[in-house]
Amino acid sequence: MDLLGKLMVSPDQRIRAAATRLLYHQHQNLTLLSTAVKDPHPRVRREAVTTLGQASDPKAVLIALQVLQQPMDTFLDFALWRTCRLLEPQWLPAFQAGSLDFGEDADALAFALQAIERPEALAPLVTMIRQGNAHNGAMLRLIGKIGSSADLQALIPLRQTDAGLALIEAAEIRGILPAKTASIQEACARWLKTSPEIGLRLIGLWNLTEFLDTAVQALTSPHSTAAAFSVAELGQANALIQVAKDPKAKLAHRVTTTVALANISPSEAANNTAQLLQEPISLANVDSLIGNLLRKKGGITALTSALHGQSIDAKVAIQATRFVETSGLAAPKLTVALTKAGALPATSPQNLTNTQITALLVQVAKGDAKRGKTIYGREALACVVCHAIDGHGGVIGPDLSSIGASAPADYLIQSLLKPSEKIKEGYRLSLLTLNNGDVISGTITSEDQSVLVVRNAAGQESRVPASTIKSRHTSPISMMPSGLTASLREDEWIDLIAYLASLGKLE
Repeated sequence: MDLLGKLMVSPDQRIRAAATRLLYHQHQNLTLLSTAVKDPHPRVRREAVTTLGQASDPKAVLIALQVLQQPMDTFLDFALWRTCRLLEPQWLPAFQAGSLDFGEDADALAFALQAIERPEALAPLVTMIRQGNAHNGAMLRLIGKIGSSADLQALIPLRQTDAGLALIEAAEIRGILPAKTASIQEACARWLKTSPEIGLRLIGLWNLTEFLDTAVQALTSPHSTAAAFSVAELGQANALIQVAKDPKAKLAHRVTTTVALANISPSEAANNTAQLLQEPISLANVDSLIGNLLRKKGGITALTSALHGQSIDAKVAIQATRFVETSGLAAPKLTVALTKAGALPATSPQNLTNTQITALLVQVAKGDAKRGKTIYGREALACVVCHAIDGHGGVIGPDLSSIGASAPADYLIQSLLKPSEKIKEGYRLSLLTLNNGDVISGTITSEDQSVLVVRNAAGQESRVPASTIKSRHTSPISMMPSGLTASLREDEWIDLIAYLASLGKLE
């Protein structure tokens, strides 16, 4: 097993996958499989999840469900679903007897219960709640994820924050409200006093128009985000516009109300976004403003028109342009409008012939990898926002810790020059078209029968109810912008490739 353990940490994902497959007949080694389900490559994770389906230990399902913390795809989802069903005779009795603890991971437990199609397993939990017994937050959240309308009623008297979050999730994702609607006004009033963020969000989700004035007043409070989305759900555009256009209002509140305004009036939100982009807003706010408009039907056209003749800071324009380019949506006119507004130099993908690439490889072999590491960390390139190396960095793109050992230098060159032609499996953009015509783009990090979790280029996650999706397909566009390295000098470019080519190689 020592040799097998060494093979499972090989820099080559094919070797790791083959080693994991060997464990199919030695599934008692849960330690190695626990490492494999967290592997950066989806193929290795899938082999681990499949192998765990042969285990006899109830804890195997807990290990398999850890894969939900990594990017998911259709094959992984099916493998996990099948493993949960195969292990049902082991884990379900243990769970019901209280000897298998899912901890605070309500998402994992919800996936497992949905896989075996046993929502009735919640019945003992609901009974205990009604009897006043204490429960951890994960159990309460689970009712919000898969409980019935009658089950939700058991949460109404509770004061725990997790109970309120469960009620929000049930309404927001599944459109389910507690059975006895007469009691929800009282519950919302209580939440407004004890946890305003929850109470304000429930106003819109439960369509409690009698609390509209409360939500409007909270648009300029510390809980403005929850208030703004509820006001939008109640269709009160004028209340949002009043704050969004008020020069005396805090910038944060103007941004929040503008983002929510896009849900009911994309044209008004676009006009206000064009104004806000001229102010000293954070790059995170740029992502929020642009992101919510891009997803709304007509939002791209409205923002393109609103930017005509405007002048915005170059950094803001770069951030907005990068977000648009990595959205997977066709918005060339908006990109041009942002480039003009920010007075940015036009960039285009670099093109090299095979002869030029061959000559470049010779120089890369002599490049300065240490200097390349510094170039990689430059804020303007934003590499660390999307990619992780040795546990540091983002999770939007592939982990680059061993990229040099698994990919030749010419592949790295082409990936940077034309990222849309070299998209790694598991990191392709998905485009979801909703029933109302909105479009959401990003990588699907997890999904089940009720909801898809989509992460966009800024790392923001959206929970999309499955029932609202009309169609979905894969975008041919990479989340990495083309022309990203066009600003580098030739020596900097060579050193950057030298650094990437050195990652994962034994010294």
